[in-house]
Amino acid sequence: TLSIVWGDENDVFHPITQIRNFTVQFDLVMNGENNTKSCQSVKDVVPMRLFTAQELYALATCCGLEVVEMFGALDDEVEVWNAEEE
Repeated sequence: TLSIVWGDENDVFHPITQIRNFTVQFDLVMNGENNTKSCQSVKDVVPMRLFTAQELYALATCCGLEVVEMFGALDDEVEVWNAEEE
């Protein structure tokens, strides 16, 4: 079984460069003979650039693409203060 954890509450976000250092962890658990289990784990920090809806729209139109629809947090009908309830 492969388990992937993307992000950590202590991940750092730089507001000027809009880069978030995401923590990524892979845990691989394998069942062996006689119900033995072995586990391998890899954890690293990956810098990822976050884009605003306006930046995505501008990049798409500059490349000759037509933006047909935007969904989720990029939907302009979603209010900034609209937090999803879980």
